[in-house]
Amino acid sequence: STDQFDPWTVLVTWAGQHSERLSYGLALLDQQLEQSRQTALVVIDAIDSVSHDLSQVAAMGAGLLRILLELRFAKGLRIKAFFREDVLSRASPSVVDGSKLLNNRVLLQWNQTELYGLAFYRIAQHSTYFRAQFKQITGFTWRQDGAQRYVCDKASDENTQKLFWRALVGDYMGKAATKGHSYPYIYNHLSDGLGRVAPRSFLVALREALVVTVGQYAEKLYVIHHEAIKDGVRKASTDRAEELKTEYAWIEPALSCIRAQKETVPIDSATLESIWLANDAAVLNEIDDMRNKALIPWRSDAGNTSKIESLRNTLDQIGVIKSRMKADCERIEIPDIYRLAYKIGRKVGISTSKKT
Repeated sequence: STDQFDPWTVLVTWAGQHSERLSYGLALLDQQLEQSRQTALVVIDAIDSVSHDLSQVAAMGAGLLRILLELRFAKGLRIKAFFREDVLSRASPSVVDGSKLLNNRVLLQWNQTELYGLAFYRIAQHSTYFRAQFKQITGFTWRQDGAQRYVCDKASDENTQKLFWRALVGDYMGKAATKGHSYPYIYNHLSDGLGRVAPRSFLVALREALVVTVGQYAEKLYVIHHEAIKDGVRKASTDRAEELKTEYAWIEPALSCIRAQKETVPIDSATLESIWLANDAAVLNEIDDMRNKALIPWRSDAGNTSKIESLRNTLDQIGVIKSRMKADCERIEIPDIYRLAYKIGRKVGISTSKKT
């Protein structure tokens, strides 16, 4: 609020003018909590929503990192903060000894066995038939724990998961190994440019694959048809793109222009940049016009060269694109989790359209 008499504005202003007293107060609070054997957990999230100016958000993020650094040895007062990758990359360089925090940060990342284990666990809670088939195929039983939840330690074992999944889907995503092995297929095609898969995306893909199989492939040999799995990946991609619009509304114009120009990926970096600059930098201007509702990855006074560099770097930081060199030419790839949602073609891989 810009109201000088607003209670929140008053508190923030006071804190800025009395930083030493604030630090002393936090230290005293931590001491009192420790003496009373209590712990206060403060969770800070969504600092990217406090301003539409990335420079301001980065400055706030740097300030928060300094507080976390100062309180990293606190015992009674614990602070947990969630950062977006693009904000953290801009905030951390200005923080002296910031590496002491970043080296101990926790990445919200699930590996393949964890995601299959999560899916099997959720299904097991509701399906007697699933639990019976799991035992018949793998030899391992789901039992109820003290909270009346069905658990199976082997459900998180990779070899057990492969055995069970292949019984449901088949060994391959078609008639031969050239079509891809079935077990890693969903994970590989849902991974972003940083190799991450969101649990929600994995569960959405699996649920859609089951629904499509029942509706279109019920007479086939396996419980889950390989074409239905591709439909599941497309559905997960669409949902993931919708989720990102809240935080990164500018991704849509940055990517949709590739399809509009009938280009496919991998695409030469020079070609992509020329698309962004075409028609007096129409794409960059469209992104600029979103400044009142989104956190744009460049300063308002940036030139086109700087804008493109910032756009490339941010897309790379958040895993929407990844680059590689081929014959001295930089090629830009867009992982399927984003490519399919924006209907961008690729010569090899999942088609953007469902098989009819």
